[in-house]
Amino acid sequence: MENFKTKHEFIMTGRFMDAQKFAAEHPKVKLHADCTDVVVYAGGHYIQSIKTGEYLVRGDFSEHTVFFGTSTLSEAEDKLWEEYFNKY
Repeated sequence: MENFKTKHEFIMTGRFMDAQKFAAEHPKVKLHADCTDVVVYAGGHYIQSIKTGEYLVRGDFSEHTVFFGTSTLSEAEDKLWEEYFNKY
């Protein structure tokens, strides 16, 4: 697992990628039908940007896959940090 000491350190690794390019590079990942872009972070973590302006965080950090919808990227990054890194 990555060794990020702070959420800011982790967030700074994020890079926007076109959804089609992301899908081509990650054929096993199923993106939301309305996904336009993906923010990719260190370690393969990602947040989907939906054409409605929402962001989706995949929360399959246990045996269930849950999507958390947020209205801002900052909220999505908070959720990703909370659901994955902050638990360990």
